[in-house]
Amino acid sequence: FLVTDSSGAVGGPSNGEYITDENGRIVITDLEPGTTVTAREVKALEGYVLDTAPKSIEIRAGEVQTLRFYNEAKGTLVIRKLDSVTHEPLAGVEFELTYAEGGYVDDANGHLSSKGLYKTNENGEIMISGVTGTIVVKETQTIPGYTIDPAGQSQTVVVNPADTQTLTFYNQPIGGVEIIKVNEADQTERIPNTTFEIRRVSNDALINTVTTGRDGKVYLPLESGDYYAVETESAEGFKLDDTPICFT
Repeated sequence: FLVTDSSGAVGGPSNGEYITDENGRIVITDLEPGTTVTAREVKALEGYVLDTAPKSIEIRAGEVQTLRFYNEAKGTLVIRKLDSVTHEPLAGVEFELTYAEGGYVDDANGHLSSKGLYKTNENGEIMISGVTGTIVVKETQTIPGYTIDPAGQSQTVVVNPADTQTLTFYNQPIGGVEIIKVNEADQTERIPNTTFEIRRVSNDALINTVTTGRDGKVYLPLESGDYYAVETESAEGFKLDDTPICFT
């Protein structure tokens, strides 16, 4: 707090600045009776809204005068990221948070510059305490196997003091193809180390080259469309089967 008299003059050992103790109190002694004292809060505890309205009181002989200030707690913003099909939480999805009037919502209440970038935790959540105002939340980067829906990429929310607001975003899982390579003579035996090319049907463009693992399987996420898979390298001891297999 900044404490002044009716003339605006400051007093005390720190140019009129006083800090509340562990009980939230400031005690100032030896004040002249008849003096009007004005106190104005200049810095609030982290996580609380500053009360900028000054308060004044006249000092009277033999009496203890009290000025009481109240601080509202700042709000909390929770961002949740879920799979749109299973509603499972998605970790590692990146969001950018900005204030509607401009500026980033910085990490650790502005102590660390994050340029407004946050990632969801293992519970698919971002939780930021000590914020108030109109905040724009925009998904900037998803995780492999998912796509960002442009229609739901950004949401705006008003966080009030002592308020908790929750925003939920959904990511659509990308489709894909699973290739399983088996022994024609014994179809219970799966064959590792077999390489395939995945190409688009429309223009024969090569999308990716994949190789079956120890379980004879390989999975590749793909955008919607028509493709074909063709074996380009067989495993040792097996003949190459270069017949294209189309799929959508």
